[in-house]
Amino acid sequence: MILPFVRLLAIYAFVILAVTAFFQRDALVTFFTPLPMQASVQTETPAQPAADATFIPMQTTLSQARDAYWSGDLELAEQLYRTLAMQTPTDADAAGELGNILYAQEKFGEAAKFYLLAGQQLIADNQSERAAPLIGVLQSLAPDKADQLRALFTQ
Repeated sequence: MILPFVRLLAIYAFVILAVTAFFQRDALVTFFTPLPMQASVQTETPAQPAADATFIPMQTTLSQARDAYWSGDLELAEQLYRTLAMQTPTDADAAGELGNILYAQEKFGEAAKFYLLAGQQLIADNQSERAAPLIGVLQSLAPDKADQLRALFTQ
């Protein structure tokens, strides 16, 4: 009787970890990258094109948001991700990472809203394979939003 329940909990935990790892992949890559490689990546950052004036502030905001998350300051991370999501409304990763922060704070309704936005943008960007795992997460948070995202796959 208890075994199916434990199995279900394990599946949900795995899905949540997979989605979190997916949207936090840059931080995970940095975490597992040897130090000499990090130094070379940092020296390449100023070589970004100067014509894209919004690149540096958005990258700075993203970096600050991720640092706040990893240091445990979820409120600051939420503020920074909200700013990033407003600056880049077509960035699925920003919406997804904001959803992760909201989920971590147990703001499940808002998290579902941003997971749906991320999924919709991924589908619009022809990256439906990245959006598919969000259906399972949305199913557990807001089944109506999961249905909305699922409907986009059939269009």
